[in-house]
Amino acid sequence: MEAIRYERKELAYEDLSSTFKLADRDFNKQYAGIYAVRLLKFQSLLEARVEKKWGKQYDIKKLVDLVPNEKAIVFGIIYKQQELKPSILREVSDEHQLLPLPPKTRYISENDLLILEDELQRILLVGNINAGDFVTGVVTALLGHEDDSGKFIVEEICPANMPIMVNPEKHHIQTTSYIAFISGLDLGSGNDSLLLIQEMMFTLMGKAGTPHIQKIMSKVSRLIIAGNSLSSATQDRDILDKAKYLIRNNMAASVEAVQQLDDIVFQLASSMTVDLMPGAHDPANFVLPQQPLHHCLLPQSSELSTFHAVSNPYNCRIGGRLVMGNSGQPVLDILKNSTLEHPLDAMEKSLEWGHICPTAPDTLGCYPYIHDDPFIFPTCPDIYFAGNQEAFGDRIWKTAEGHPVRLVSLPRFSESGTIVIVDADTTECFTLCFGTEDSFVDH
Repeated sequence: MEAIRYERKELAYEDLSSTFKLADRDFNKQYAGIYAVRLLKFQSLLEARVEKKWGKQYDIKKLVDLVPNEKAIVFGIIYKQQELKPSILREVSDEHQLLPLPPKTRYISENDLLILEDELQRILLVGNINAGDFVTGVVTALLGHEDDSGKFIVEEICPANMPIMVNPEKHHIQTTSYIAFISGLDLGSGNDSLLLIQEMMFTLMGKAGTPHIQKIMSKVSRLIIAGNSLSSATQDRDILDKAKYLIRNNMAASVEAVQQLDDIVFQLASSMTVDLMPGAHDPANFVLPQQPLHHCLLPQSSELSTFHAVSNPYNCRIGGRLVMGNSGQPVLDILKNSTLEHPLDAMEKSLEWGHICPTAPDTLGCYPYIHDDPFIFPTCPDIYFAGNQEAFGDRIWKTAEGHPVRLVSLPRFSESGTIVIVDADTTECFTLCFGTEDSFVDH
């Protein structure tokens, strides 16, 4: 079947990820600074949220100024005390050949406690607050009182939510245009789905598929590849401890996987604009924010003006729509440290808390910022995505002012054979599944 020849419509684009680009890389810093800045930056937003929710009938107090049994509002950062959370004790037990702690997929238990911290003091939280709903690093406002035992009895909770939008822009694109998302190619795993990848490439490029599918693909103006293009099998955390002859095959597999990625991206970028984000398994810095992949890794693709190596997290404006997302690490870490079950639930909470990755730097690695916390949502996105999740999912979440946000959970392509297509105008989603009889699944 011959491919339909067409010219793709380019949507206006603006990269808004400059806050995630590291000017210097000084890791000789403490992490206390990022928490201090986080609390300070949320202060004014919380004050506005509190006044809207509770009016001015209650005083806002520092923890040190609380009077027992007197109702007040307090601001602070949640610290979650978790007995199952990984610690240096595991490494010590391994070193001394003691019985190590059993590995856990989730670090939560019924004995977890929540503690609120501000600039000067901390206090144990009890009452109308569930430890399973929170993770360390969340900034929130609480209404309640301190009891005679020194605990804070929570009555109501007021999250930061999204920045207040005064007059949100009305959005409309004249002609239908789509943004395609793919995540988790996992090249170099030894079980590469190369036939599915080839089918996916040809379909996106308009060289395969029914005329109906080709017509839809002709309206895809941009492709975002959301991390883990390489498999974890291409990494070896213990590589420095091994003899060189033992790591040759591993290194060869890594080089081959990067070359495969360059070939794939080069072909795709020859047909459409491609944004490539790094992920946990890709050859980039491990801590967030991950910097764009170096151009020397992708020599063919880097020659094309339609290819963009971008950061993780990623923030941009496409056709007037604010699109924000990450390669999945913040969402997966929230799920590990809470009772939330679905990636979309974790993404909702992230928006409700106003922070992309609140668990950093506690259980998720991040750069030791002193004067900034770039992971605070600067504005409310229209589309918020997370890569490398167990399954596809999408839903609409609304801010306190009613602004709708399309949440999109991107499945790993290596396991699902699925890419996600989002309408840039309506933000409605559908999936394109390869290796199955039914190509499209509408949502």
